[in-house]
Amino acid sequence: MDYEGLLNACELSAEERIKDLMGKTFSKVTEIKNEASEQSKAVIACHIQNMHEKIFILRNARLFKAREEVKSRILNEKENYFTKAFEIAGNRLKDIRNNKEYPELLSGLLFESLSSGPGPFIVHIDPRDESLLKSLITNDPKIIQVVADIETSGGVILTTEDSSITFSNTFETRLEKAKMVLKEEIYKKLSE
Repeated sequence: MDYEGLLNACELSAEERIKDLMGKTFSKVTEIKNEASEQSKAVIACHIQNMHEKIFILRNARLFKAREEVKSRILNEKENYFTKAFEIAGNRLKDIRNNKEYPELLSGLLFESLSSGPGPFIVHIDPRDESLLKSLITNDPKIIQVVADIETSGGVILTTEDSSITFSNTFETRLEKAKMVLKEEIYKKLSE
């Protein structure tokens, strides 16, 4: 074989080798691309799943917060209605002395209070009720003194001489007790 033939043979052999390497390289590159594509699909799917979970959690958190805000607003409205109702009742009590039945009411509050303990008591009243109260009591041994030293819509406060026991039976204290007793019932009515 001559030199040119040898060179041609080497060139053919080199070209075949290059072609073979190029084919293998192309196959390997294609294989790597396919693997990378599959891996990226898996990563993307994982990220999408994570995003769905985060969106679900965020959505639930926002729904929970919104529900809590609505509950809070409803509770505030109930409290406003409740407070307003008792404000109205308190305002109506301010004019109770103008009611023709007030002497009977005051008498009832006094004798109810007197029956709550053995006495003797000091009766504390609003100065506007002093003459009325004195006309209602007739030498009751449980009453040792009448003192006009409180401001109230009506009613009495009884104390023992040493002030160790106090019975408050004013319209205001009765209204406060009613608030505590009726609150749950009123809230139920407001929820209907």
